[in-house]
Amino acid sequence: MRFKSRMAAEHISLLHSIVTPISRLTSSTDNKTKSNVIGSGSTIYLDPTVLRISSRGGSSGSNSSSYHRSDNDTNNNNAGEGIACFAELITTHGIFLEHKIESVAGNVIVFDIDLVQFRTALAATLHSMGGNGGGGGGGESSRAGPLHNSKDASFRTSLDGNNNNNNSNTTTSQQYQFRDSFVVIMKLAKRSGMPCLCLDASCVNGTLDVHHAVPVRILRAEEWQ
Repeated sequence: MRFKSRMAAEHISLLHSIVTPISRLTSSTDNKTKSNVIGSGSTIYLDPTVLRISSRGGSSGSNSSSYHRSDNDTNNNNAGEGIACFAELITTHGIFLEHKIESVAGNVIVFDIDLVQFRTALAATLHSMGGNGGGGGGGESSRAGPLHNSKDASFRTSLDGNNNNNNSNTTTSQQYQFRDSFVVIMKLAKRSGMPCLCLDASCVNGTLDVHHAVPVRILRAEEWQ
């Protein structure tokens, strides 16, 4: 089994903006009943074409948001199960710049994860890159910028050409140049013998090297629901 991907700052920002509202659905239940259980009802599914996040939170009455093909529904027959949330992201030319997903189960990988911990790791990674990683404790979450390949010079030319304000144009260009100097590797690896979803952020000039590891519990592919 192998999962390894390369992401730019805007991919991390987008993923953080999706995980944040979903993690709020589970946090109140996790703290009361499942604080020592990895995942606590939150599962990530990976295959070569899509990344899916599935979670079922407690019926705490929290408001929720949905992004990018997300569905929220309330189970009226069993209020204790709360709100079910599902999000799906395209991997190729989408949430990853590059990725490799391999397994004996048809290249499908499924694992439980604590979305609150994952949200915290994403926010900390954004903060280390100079982005706004807020929103973890109920504040404003970072807004995802345009999703693009950071090596695509035509994107930046188009972006600059459509901006009529020279000062704003310069600021935007500098911001993208700064963020384009970062790369984040997201992968599954063992840390102290425990499987983890790792976020390794680095800067091309070697001035930054940040690592985060979120414990996961690997599931069988057929356990995905």
